[in-house]
Amino acid sequence: MRTLWLSLSETELLQQGSNAWPRFDKVEHIDWPHALGRLRSLSATNNSIWVLQVDGLNHSPAGLRQGLLEAKLKVWVVVLLPFDRRSEIVEWLDAGADRCVALPCQPALLAALLRSLHRRSFALDCGISQFASLSFDHAAMTLFCNEHRVALTQREAQVMSVLMQRVGKMVSNHEISLHMAQGESCALRAAAVQLYVHRINRKIEPYGLHVNCVKQVGYGLAVKPQRMPNELSTVWGCAAVSAHRPFPSLAAHVHAPWV
Repeated sequence: MRTLWLSLSETELLQQGSNAWPRFDKVEHIDWPHALGRLRSLSATNNSIWVLQVDGLNHSPAGLRQGLLEAKLKVWVVVLLPFDRRSEIVEWLDAGADRCVALPCQPALLAALLRSLHRRSFALDCGISQFASLSFDHAAMTLFCNEHRVALTQREAQVMSVLMQRVGKMVSNHEISLHMAQGESCALRAAAVQLYVHRINRKIEPYGLHVNCVKQVGYGLAVKPQRMPNELSTVWGCAAVSAHRPFPSLAAHVHAPWV
């Protein structure tokens, strides 16, 4: 059995090749024994996608069932079966597979399955996420800051949901747009994500928070550095202007009646 180990963050990188099949050349390929070892390891990447291509008669659903019983991390399993073994689909699903496809199939089908698992991973993580003074309810899609409701549109709430679930990590533009597509045929444009992030910043910056943008990396929540008090900044500003003024001020020497 050949295993393709895909982390959820890499599903956005899957591109269709010349024959319309998703390209897995940049994804790690491991065999079945090594895959079972990773299931038992806590150091492996959680929330990963497995694409298991059954290519031998000695591979059975029992091996997958036993491996998942011993698993210490969450994985999503897509099983690819030869056409002559399509009758085993029910057995593989009962063994723990999330999706099961008989080959040959339409190339776009496999890519769509991977995208659906990517979106499902966010849906199952519903709960309340917190960062600094922010609290986001993923079920109700509502944002609170210091117990004050922050009004968000539906699209802004979708962006905030992804960012709050990935606190401490940078989320790529494409990953956000893919999540916001919600089953549509294509993801949103990068400019649309930038617009929603800009609107979110206008609403959370008064609370000392900000969505940082790193070019060609992604977005991430951060706490804005505190600014100087207005009085201190005014004094420092006057001192800086006086230090660079070529001539002394003559305002104090003007004694006209109208002054």
